[in-house]
Amino acid sequence: MISREPFPWKHFFMWVLLIASGLLTAYITFLGAVSVWVGLSNRHEDGFFMPILAGCLAILAVFWFFFRISRFLLSHMKEKGILDR
Repeated sequence: MISREPFPWKHFFMWVLLIASGLLTAYITFLGAVSVWVGLSNRHEDGFFMPILAGCLAILAVFWFFFRISRFLLSHMKEKGILDR
């Protein structure tokens, strides 16, 4: 008989989570960039710095979160578990 290796579900779902978190990061970064753009285009208004500040903080927070999640997922993909022989 030909023995086949089982499909590595853990590895597959970790990649799906990594891709999904990357797409979510790109979306929130886009929203932050639009917020910064709106703030810069309305410099003549009072409080124009608030959209700029909010956009920059959102971009920094989402990148920090993405790098932490990606490092966590990539380190767990290297491990061998009970199901992955």
